Amino acid sequence: MVKLHDSGTLVLYKALNIYAKERYIYSFSDPPHFIKTVRNCWNSNARKLWSHLMQLYDIDKGKGSGLAMVPELKYEHVHLTSFSKMRVDLAAQELSESVGKALCLAVGTKAEETARFVHIFDKFFDIKLVRECVPYLEEWETSVYNRAQFSGAEKRRMLLSSETILGLRRTSLAFVEFVKFLFSLKEVKQNKLAFLSNSICQDPREKFFGCQRQQGATDDNPTNCAAIFGQYPNTECCRFVL
Repeated sequence: MVKLHDSGTLVLYKALNIYAKERYIYSFSDPPHFIKTVRNCWNSNARKLWSHLMQLYDIDKGKGSGLAMVPELKYEHVHLTSFSKMRVDLAAQELSESVGKALCLAVGTKAEETARFVHIFDKFFDIKLVRECVPYLEEWETSVYNRAQFSGAEKRRMLLSSETILGLRRTSLAFVEFVKFLFSLKEVKQNKLAFLSNSICQDPREKFFGCQRQQGATDDNPTNCAAIFGQYPNTECCRFVL
């Protein structure tokens, strides 16, 4: 839908609200799901070596002293399954400041770039380093594409997926502009309101619609209302859909 409003810009992150032309509609990606995507790209990426994280885990757990630099790093963090790849908490712990520092300390200079990757995205998902994320991605892409000895396919494997990079750029640009607009509103200034960035999350909606889907059990031919709002057939949402 965002592309329907494409104005030819490099990264389209907003569209004019035709019902309130003094405002824009901003396009965000869901940060909790993004952190899983970035981690999963890291897991399958040759440039930011996943093996560095595995080395850190082996070093940290192989001391025998019972003391660990990153005590939250467990077996399930480094040996991912189809289920663990969907867990936001594991991804957040892997892309954390403590892991970044431990990589430099335990694995050494060969893991410096991997540690930088971890630090950048730790701060990004805390919404503390949004402005630095886009230049970092551009620097990374330039470094990879200047390597003449590799094929196009090999270069792409050295980067995050193109969809993930686009989403990070779009979210970064949209977030900065959206927050500026939000705090320029008169009612926000007068009431000294705060904005909690963790509110940008689709988990509650996924949970709600997941519950509705479960109501149908093995029914493979439900009505619209039964499939989407089985538990709440009389809600305004259901009447609107029908």
